Order: sequence, then structure tokens, then C-alpha cells
Amino acid sequence: MVAVLIRLKVALLRRSLGGSDSRAAGVVIGAIIAALVVTSMAGVAVLLRSAPLDRSNVLVVLGAAGTFAWLMLSLGAFGADATLDPARLSLLPVRARRLLPGLALASLVGVPGILTVALAVEQVIGWSRSVQAAVAALVAAVLGVSTCVLLARTATTALAHALSARRGRELVAVATAVVMSGAVLSYNMLIASGDTSPSRVRVDRSVVVTAGWTPFGWAWAIPWDVARGAWVTAIVHLLLASALVASLLRAWQWLLDKALCSTTTGSVGTVRARADHGTRTGPVGAIARRRLLAWRRDSRLLATLARLLIAPVLFIVAAVVEPDHGAEAVVAPVFLAAFTGVALANDLAFDGVAWWMQVAAGVPGWCDRAGRAVGLAGPLAVVSVALTVALAVGGLLPDGLVWFAPVVSTISCAIALGLLLGAVRPGQAPSRAAGAFASQAGGGAIGCLMYLACVLGPVLASLPVGVAAWFARDSVPGSLVVLLGAVGYGAAALTAGIVFGGRLLDRRAPEILGMLAQFG
Repeated sequence: MVAVLIRLKVALLRRSLGGSDSRAAGVVIGAIIAALVVTSMAGVAVLLRSAPLDRSNVLVVLGAAGTFAWLMLSLGAFGADATLDPARLSLLPVRARRLLPGLALASLVGVPGILTVALAVEQVIGWSRSVQAAVAALVAAVLGVSTCVLLARTATTALAHALSARRGRELVAVATAVVMSGAVLSYNMLIASGDTSPSRVRVDRSVVVTAGWTPFGWAWAIPWDVARGAWVTAIVHLLLASALVASLLRAWQWLLDKALCSTTTGSVGTVRARADHGTRTGPVGAIARRRLLAWRRDSRLLATLARLLIAPVLFIVAAVVEPDHGAEAVVAPVFLAAFTGVALANDLAFDGVAWWMQVAAGVPGWCDRAGRAVGLAGPLAVVSVALTVALAVGGLLPDGLVWFAPVVSTISCAIALGLLLGAVRPGQAPSRAAGAFASQAGGGAIGCLMYLACVLGPVLASLPVGVAAWFARDSVPGSLVVLLGAVGYGAAALTAGIVFGGRLLDRRAPEILGMLAQFG
């Protein structure tokens, strides 16, 4: 049964890649990145083998973080990989006990699983400073990889019913992005040394102890305990890790037995109809209202927003940690403003082929562009301005008034560029059936170029405003002049984006519908 399930997983993956060039390209890119990670970590493991113990303990933190990432990413990507779904095996006369080994090993078939196994083997190299530590690291690798797989599969099986509903996917998508961003922030604050050389990274002992005593780090802390001679602690961690694996295996078997005997195939939702007030405000108001409602109803937009907020939070935390570089906090709202154009350029893809109704109704292109600018980009622009206000009030921007100028100009230029590019070529959106963090189909080189243009274009267009703000930061009248100039500059950019983007949309509506049908 184990060999059958593994061969089935390989066959399903090979078949899915053969039918989609973009998915095959994504796997190839992921494999290349994984190979680079494995190669670099191999060198780090060799360096840590002879490094002091207070530097080798970073392997405990990395192991605990990797286990936690397995759990969160498996929840966030729920539905993206439906191969070997237990619900599809419910008609077979097979009990969960026979399926467990094959499903567990089949979970390692793929780039993430192979990467995890490779890194687990490399941590054995890092701890091979003695025979005892190497043996302990080998045991830790088996228990650690088992914990990763069993924790992820048990969680997804337990939450399968909730995650099959739209609201459940929304909550998991947002929670995953928030927790993962917190993990990234925590990692940045773990490094006590300013030197980022892998051989010189030093993690505070209290952090290692805390990570080792969490369920995510029980297995990975065993070789550290053996290397420093804490045999009692090593035995306790070994017993805890073994008990965790046994408990997860038992829980997964029980949940899998229930899933195999269940006849539920999905959740049934209800739709509440409300009167459309779009006729009161015209097509612009109707489109804006529809896009505003999408922020609450479409989990894919919520996941996009959560991802966009990660990088700004990193900049803010860096400014808090290093007060001497507090002015760099302005990068956070500027970064968020720049990515507003990305969301706007991809917005037609969230409508999909249903956009034909708007075309058939004869809605002018400029109405579509203006409505989407208000409904989709408006909330992101408000968040960017509010973030700038919070930074200024919090003292992270010593000359807070003048820094509104580059934020305002970047927001306006990003919206204008997104309106133009979105009228030339619609982006791609994840499928509604997939997880909120599923990869987007299609794109290719053109999609990458549009993405770079949406990010870099507003920054470059606002560079003169940023330079003027820098020189006027010590003058209140100069700051007011720069701010008023930025508002006028942004208004002109918005007007151009709506007018010219609308004309492009009117002229290219048939081609865009064809692209939406192809990508959808």
C-alpha cells in the first residue's frame, strides 16, 4: 500500500504538471530555489560543525521555525494540492491504519518535502562534532520530519470541514499571513549580532531554550542537549518528541477513519440578496460598492492584503529597533502604496469572465477605472496614509509633515499605473476552489514585467517628490509647498490613469475578455 500511494502521488503530480506550463515552470523555479537553499545550508552546516556551541544552537531555532512553517503553510495552502485527498479514498475498502504510512511518506513527495528531508540531514552534519551528538541529531531528524508531516496532516484533516467553507478559508488565510509575518519579525529580532555572516550568527540562549521547550522544537533540541552534556534534558526532550509523534499519529488515524466513513462532500452556504443601490450613484458608484464588498467576501483579496502588510511591518520594526534610522520608516507606507498598483492591475482577473456583463451593459471604460480606483485602491490608500500618520505621531518620522508628500504621490502614481496596465492586460487571480495562498496560474515573462513595472514605476515617478521632501524637511513653508505640489501631481496622475485607462479598456474589451477566459 505504501508503494502504491507513493507511485500514485508521483503520477498525479506528473500529470498535473504536464497539463499546465505555468505550474511546471513554478515547480522548476521552486526546485531551483530549494537547491540553492540546500547548497547554502550545507556550507552553513559545515561551518557550524566547528563553530562554538552558542552559535550552533541556531539549528534548534531553525528546526522549530521550520516545523511551525509546515503547519501554517499547510493550512494556508489548503485546497491547492488535492492529490491523495482522503475523501477520494472513501469508496475503497481500506482502513486508516493501512493508509497512514503511505499518506505520510507521500506527503514528502514534492519540493517542500524533499527540502525538509535535505535540511534535516544537513543538521546532522552541523551536530557531528561528536559521535553522541551525531546520533542524537539523526534521531532528531527522524522525529522532526515526522512531526512536520503529522502535525500538518492532522491539522488539515481536523479542519477539513471548516476549511472547505469560504469563511473558514478567509480566517485561515488572514491568520496565516499575520502569524507568518510575526515569525519573520521574531527571526529578525533573534539575531543579536549585526554581522549576517552564517558562521557568526549568534542567537540568545533564552530564545533557544524557549524554542526547544515548545512542541515545535522538542525534537530539534535533542542534539543540542547532548552536545552540551545535558543528558537529563535530552531524555526529557526525546520522550516529549516521541510522545508527540505517537499522539499525532493516533489522532490522525482517528480523524482519517471518520473522514473515510463520512459522506459529506462540501459545505452548503446561503446567499442573502439585498437591494442594489448602485442605480442611485451611477455605474461608478455601483462598481466601487461591488469592489468594497469584495474586501469582505473574497478570501483571495484578504490574503493579498495580509501579504502586502508583511513588508511594511518589517520596516517599522526595523525603525523601532534602530532609532537612529527612524526616518527610514517612511519606506513602509511608500512600499504599501507602490503595491496598490499591483492589486489594481490584477483586479479584472478577480471578476473573471463575469466581466462580460459589464461590457454588454455598455459601461464606459472610464467608469470602470474610476470605480475600481475608489473601491479597491481606496482602502489601501487610506491604510497607507493612516500608517504615515501613526508613524508621525509615534515619533518615527521626526519631520512627519513633509513625508506625506512622497506617500501621496506614490499612491497616486501607483493607482494611475495600475489602471493603465490593468486595461492592457488583466492579471491572474488564484482559483476560488484553491486555498487563498495558492499560486496564480499563467503570467510568464510578461506578467513578471508588469509586476515589476507596478512596483518600480510609482517609486521612480515619485522620486522627484521624495528628493524635494528631503531637502524641505527642515522648513515648514517648504514642506507645505512640497506637499501641495505632491497633491497636484497625484491628482494629474489619477486623472490621466482614469481617462487613458478607460480609453484602452473600451478599445481592448474583446481581447481582455479572451484573456480572462483563457486564464480563468
